[in-house]
Amino acid sequence: YVMEKPLQWVFLAMIFGALFWIYGRQIFVSYGYMVSDIPVHLYWINAMEDNHIFVDGVYPFGFHAIIYYLHKVFEIDSYVLMRLFGAVQTIYIHIVLLVFLKLCCKSKYLPYAGVFFFVVTNVFAEGTYLRYLASLPQEYGMIFILPAIYYAFAFFDRRSRDCLVGFAMSFAMTLSAHFYDTMIAGLFCVGVAVGYFFRLFRKKYFWRILATVVISVIIAVLPMGIAFATGTPLQGSLNWGMSVIEGSVQEEETAGETEETEVTDKEQEHTSKEEGLQTDTDGPTAPSDDTKARTDYVELAKGAIEKTSGVLDENLFKDFAKGAGKVLLICIVLLICIGIFFWMLRQTCYGSMLVSTGVFMAIMTILIAAEELNIPALMDASRCSIYYAYMCPVVAVFLVDSVLYLISGLGRLKMAQTVVSWILSAACVGLLSVSGEFKEVNYQSDYVTNEAIVCLSNIIREEEDNTWTIVSANDETQMAYFRGYHYEIAEFLHEMEEKGNRGTIEIPTRTVYFFIEKIPVTYGMPYEEQGQSISVKGALKQLPFNSGINMYQGENRWITMSKMYVWAQKYHSLYPNEMEVYLETDSFICYRIKQNMYHLYNFAIDYGYNQVQETEE
Repeated sequence: YVMEKPLQWVFLAMIFGALFWIYGRQIFVSYGYMVSDIPVHLYWINAMEDNHIFVDGVYPFGFHAIIYYLHKVFEIDSYVLMRLFGAVQTIYIHIVLLVFLKLCCKSKYLPYAGVFFFVVTNVFAEGTYLRYLASLPQEYGMIFILPAIYYAFAFFDRRSRDCLVGFAMSFAMTLSAHFYDTMIAGLFCVGVAVGYFFRLFRKKYFWRILATVVISVIIAVLPMGIAFATGTPLQGSLNWGMSVIEGSVQEEETAGETEETEVTDKEQEHTSKEEGLQTDTDGPTAPSDDTKARTDYVELAKGAIEKTSGVLDENLFKDFAKGAGKVLLICIVLLICIGIFFWMLRQTCYGSMLVSTGVFMAIMTILIAAEELNIPALMDASRCSIYYAYMCPVVAVFLVDSVLYLISGLGRLKMAQTVVSWILSAACVGLLSVSGEFKEVNYQSDYVTNEAIVCLSNIIREEEDNTWTIVSANDETQMAYFRGYHYEIAEFLHEMEEKGNRGTIEIPTRTVYFFIEKIPVTYGMPYEEQGQSISVKGALKQLPFNSGINMYQGENRWITMSKMYVWAQKYHSLYPNEMEVYLETDSFICYRIKQNMYHLYNFAIDYGYNQVQETEE
């Protein structure tokens, strides 16, 4: 089969190679996770071990169920799966895009070129693809968006029950993974409804489609609905989503009132001008109402386009690609126009596919630029840009494919169409290679160091379960779940502040490990002197008393780690034979203490930097 389609397999190999190089290489380079969401999702997955689903409230749990299943069946620790699964789902996200384009396009090679360009090019802003380096529900749910849309296209083309089943399964899985994915799939379905309006409302289509949508939603919502009905509250992000919708209604009402006021003011101004013109007969002739209205609408449209293209440039493209937003808007309009032209040529299904995609992208453009256009924003622009960039290859490939299809005489010159598509694809890859504008991904985790993951993995392998404790920042809390225990540095130091050498701090496990960052990560909170080493200067500062994650962000983490390191140095000098270095690099150190369970060590000492003690004395 490979030998029969060698050129396609060359392109496919290039895409897989690029995906592994850009996104798969991370699992060998950076062991820590790349976003701050991971500890929360690990907590939810680990809670399923105690038969407690929706531990933090009702939330789409499809992604978490998959990770939990892999963990239980193959006995792989969840924190390891969360390291590796991101690369797997990212490959699926891009291969689904390729399959969608292959199934929808008339040209053989354009889909490969479009996907390869999307994977490797450095045109798009980092925010549109950095989350592909992590294992996250939102990105996992992206796998099912385009299959749902393809089955919708195919149903209108073939009216097959299998297509409805495929749509129901795919759409339900978007909702079971993340409600943002369902929102995007739903907006694309709106585009499909516009593109296929002449068939949608026919009896043989409409009721079957409606029943399919209802069934797919019920399938996905049923577990969440049962949990909510039996007293489990909504998870915080779902409550936020509901508040956004409620707030948008209020914003719309306010906007409506403002608009009415502005209209009234304009009418009064217009009336005053007319009165002035009536009295001043020698003045210039006033423009007609129709002319003025047309001018106002044209200026308004120009302003909206400028705002929108500016937002697209800001959220989607690198600095060297500024101005691409306007080109993208033109491509969307052209896609709709060409689709309508195909209607005239009686190529209705193909034309409807183009119109549907163009309408969907127009809606997405409004969504991503909502704040600039002063309309309610249902999704944060940074999140929306991830989906928008993902759909850009669809617009580009559909547009070129439709032009080639027209040139080939609607497929009558198929060989010519194939040759041209191959030449264009090869040229695209060649130009990209010459330009050198390839993605340069920063694999350095800003949340967990490589050394911390290495230490944790070695401890799990070497020690018996539940015989050890790690004293560290919060990250290892969920990573070590059901394997060992965790004691937060913040709690440890706060107790040290209160007790000094007059109290007792004991940790009742056979072995205790202390994870200390000598060059602390910022944990997503950059500050002026970030990247500095821990020091006495940091230990002299007041221990932060912030709650939650704030103790471990930015400068607070530097202060906390500085104090912890000074304590460890002091304790090591007091008990050099009992406290040993387990692992040390230029940026990290791990100490280990082995205890007699019948005679535990007291970790409370006056290490010279107890700010509270000094104040009291």
